[in-house]
Amino acid sequence: MGKQKKNGVSNKKNNTKDRLKAFKKSREEHAATLQNPGDDSIPTLARQYEGSNSKKKFGKKEGKLKHFKPVIVTTIAAIAIGSILGFVMLRMFVIIDGDLSANGSNNTPVLADDTDKDEEESSTATSTSLYMLEPIQAFVLQSGVFSEQANADEWAAKYDEAGLPSIIWEMDNQYFLLAGLGNTNDHAKQSAAELSADGFDIFVKEWNTGEIEVELTKEEHAWLKTFVEQWEETLASLTSNEVFSVASWKELINNYPEGTKKLSGLSETIEEVIDEMSTAENRKAQHILLKLWLQYDKVTNN
Repeated sequence: MGKQKKNGVSNKKNNTKDRLKAFKKSREEHAATLQNPGDDSIPTLARQYEGSNSKKKFGKKEGKLKHFKPVIVTTIAAIAIGSILGFVMLRMFVIIDGDLSANGSNNTPVLADDTDKDEEESSTATSTSLYMLEPIQAFVLQSGVFSEQANADEWAAKYDEAGLPSIIWEMDNQYFLLAGLGNTNDHAKQSAAELSADGFDIFVKEWNTGEIEVELTKEEHAWLKTFVEQWEETLASLTSNEVFSVASWKELINNYPEGTKKLSGLSETIEEVIDEMSTAENRKAQHILLKLWLQYDKVTNN
């Protein structure tokens, strides 16, 4: 019985030793598995080494960026400021241009120099207004009236060959052949009687250019007014020895408004006949006055 107990205890001790050996062997195999050289895990020392290299590389790149950072910041700031200023200036020009368009260019301040003064005076001189011109009236010697200008030209040539110069005046779609004029009806009839005695068929007719409104400069109106006064004085002098005051007509030419073309036809006609005025008598003087009157009517009706 005692021997059996000893064998039992001995067996228990052997079993315990076997279990300890098996547990120790199992733990050593598990540790060997964790430290196997074929394991893909990166050793702790290796990770620490590569981590330090990565920090070194990143530190180098960061150091390079520090050198360019002020340049980049300055460039971006310059572009932003330039864009803002450009937008502000553009808005200013748009607003100013809009104000000028709305208020007109006369509100634009300018330097008052001599050139600007001359331009202002020139602008004032060329500004026009509507003027009412008084009618001119006289009694004409009519030698014919035609519906076609060709017929009027033909008879004008015949009268000219016969020693009676005449003019063709178109009015109301008719062509009047005028051979002279007088300041009164009696004076015109006396001239017509003289021509009839010479074989011409003459008819006395009252003739006038009516009141008309014309756009002129102040200088043009003043010059035309002087012309009419000079013409009427000459008409009243037809019965005197000296019909034309040549000096007065030359002065009128000299005072012709500079820079104007509207009245050039009348001025040129005066220059054409100025040399004939000094010796013109009776019929010749009447012909000159008719030419001037006709040209006056043309320039004021254009």
